[in-house]
Order: sequence, then structure tokens, then C-alpha cells
Amino acid sequence: MFYTRAERDRLLKAKSFFLGEIHRNGGYISLNEVRDEDEFRTEDGRFFVAYQKRRGSITKSLNAETLRLLKEGGLISRKDDLRRNRKLGVQNRLLLNKLLRVPAKRGELPS
Repeated sequence: MFYTRAERDRLLKAKSFFLGEIHRNGGYISLNEVRDEDEFRTEDGRFFVAYQKRRGSITKSLNAETLRLLKEGGLISRKDDLRRNRKLGVQNRLLLNKLLRVPAKRGELPS
């Protein structure tokens, strides 16, 4: 669920997005695809997007090495950026595909 309609709409337009689940001592990053574009009302006023992890991708733990790769690749400048920026540019997609071992879809170039 997302706090703003704009954030939800960005994900719907992108069709796939990365999700950083940040915990006190680490966390996880995964690549997800939107599965349902219907409008849902929630009691707390958030905006709902149904998604699932992209088939074939792995979920990666956010250890020091993973965070270093994400910073060097320009995806984030600090760990909190994983909460704010979920969109995938071309360079971001190539980096995440390699990191999360995502298989190429038909018509995509292998990374």
C-alpha cells in the first residue's frame, strides 16, 4: 500500500518496480511486477497495488556488499533511498537484473 496516489500511479505505469524492505539491522530488496490495476479503497486512505515478485528473480539481503553495489551503480546514495525511489530506469534495471539474477523476458536484451 502506498500513501499517495502519485506513487501508486508511478508503479502502475512502470509495471515493475523494486521494493526495499528495510529493517533495523538490514533488510531485503526484490523486483516485483504489478498484477492488478483495479482501484481499491482502504480504510486508512492508502492506495493499493497488487504485485508479486518477478518470476525467476531472487530476493537479496541488504548487507554491506549489496548496499555498496547499489550505491556504486547509482541506484541509491543511502539506504533510506530504497523507501523513496522505486522506479526503474534503464541503468537501474540492468543493475538489479544482474544483482537479483532476473531472467530476461522475451524481446529484452540479456543484461
